[in-house]
Amino acid sequence: MGQATFAVKRDQLQAVMERVFDAPRETVFKAFVDPAAIPKWWGPRRLTTTVEKLEMKVGGVWRFIQRDPQGNEYAFHGVCTEIDPPKLLSSTFNFEGIPGDHEVLSGAQRQDTARRSGVCETTLALHLSVWGQSLFGRLRVPGTFLGTLFVGQVPAGGEVCVS
Repeated sequence: MGQATFAVKRDQLQAVMERVFDAPRETVFKAFVDPAAIPKWWGPRRLTTTVEKLEMKVGGVWRFIQRDPQGNEYAFHGVCTEIDPPKLLSSTFNFEGIPGDHEVLSGAQRQDTARRSGVCETTLALHLSVWGQSLFGRLRVPGTFLGTLFVGQVPAGGEVCVS
């Protein structure tokens, strides 16, 4: 599996994470829409994730709850805005632990990029668009709010770019 890149584009109120997976895009897409697969990768490993609701259709609602070892809960929810399997999945994203207006539009695009040694590689590009300057001012590189949106941290050796 390749390195992850993470770029914060302040002038566009957008953050982009890209990562190459040694799998066809159908498999990578399924990880986003299969309620049994999501708890295996969503969020930091120290938390357990429960898929409370997952309606992967335009207008469908999703809600995930994470729990830490002490029993604290962290919930996330959104509405699916666009779906084109296995290429595109877009939805709103809300972390229920932040008060006020903070909705983010999340779009995940998958593209077959190469075949090497008979293995298909897929590049996943996750784009987050922030609706307002107030939330974007709170976004930082991995380890804070923005980092939690990308499965906890950019992996060791990953590249971080803030512009």
